[in-house]
Amino acid sequence: MVAAVAAADAEDAEHEQQHRRTAKARAAAAQVEAGHRRRAGRAAAQVFPTQPGNGQASTRTRPATPAERAAARTLARSLRQAAHRERATTVRASPTPPGRLSVRAALSGDAQRAAGLRPDAQPWQQTTRRHTPQPQLRVGVCADVSASMNPLAAAVASAAWICAQAVAWAGGQTATVTFGERVTGITRPGQPPGTVRTFPPERATNGFPTAVDALDHALDLSNPGHPSRLLVIASDGELPDPDRAAGQARLDRLTTTGCALLWLAPPGSTPLDHTTVTTLDHPDRAIDVIAAAARHALNHARH
Repeated sequence: MVAAVAAADAEDAEHEQQHRRTAKARAAAAQVEAGHRRRAGRAAAQVFPTQPGNGQASTRTRPATPAERAAARTLARSLRQAAHRERATTVRASPTPPGRLSVRAALSGDAQRAAGLRPDAQPWQQTTRRHTPQPQLRVGVCADVSASMNPLAAAVASAAWICAQAVAWAGGQTATVTFGERVTGITRPGQPPGTVRTFPPERATNGFPTAVDALDHALDLSNPGHPSRLLVIASDGELPDPDRAAGQARLDRLTTTGCALLWLAPPGSTPLDHTTVTTLDHPDRAIDVIAAAARHALNHARH
């Protein structure tokens, strides 16, 4: 008896210690996550300032071409179709009306009564249909505008405008940030651009982690509560070592929360890990690739 009591006490003590360790780990994780969110908030304040001026994009713009407008309309239709949810249908059986009568179940009930049994048949079926909320797509575009990316600059600028317009028309949110000598906000959520902003080449390749942080905060990309999230990165991956390590940590965190990652890369690139890589041998395919990835993110949200 004494041994049994001692064993039970030891087991209770172990459970209590495990509970404390679990609570401590959760508190530590919450503290780390809060630090990530504060850092992302600071980055967004820098890249998307409340007042125009410092950190804003270059005023170099051009009108969208008819082909770009047509592509935006096509992409918007595709996204709406991918996001469409059929109404959820629930069928409930009942022994009494209202509903639709099942003849087979009714005959079964009659046979049970004729045999002197208590009928358990439920011959009436009532169908209820309810609206299923549509997931809102959130798309962040992070574009490398260093000199080595100059061959793709026009294609990425075009794709960013098409994506911003299409996602907005489909009821989603999008934002675009460039990084090079500095991190620059091109478009912010809720403000799709009327014109296409050009991406002039910059001499350096700095600020990739800050760019990801700014988009994360602006679009809430790391929030698992939003099922359809996509980060599009256009870069050759030629990042300074500190930025590469810090950037990988950002992408690892987004992956853990369920955010889809698409990397658009010119031939010979060195993308970061945990991204879906598409080599852009033909820069004009950028928007098709983004469209496919966005549809995948929406379809993934169904499950």
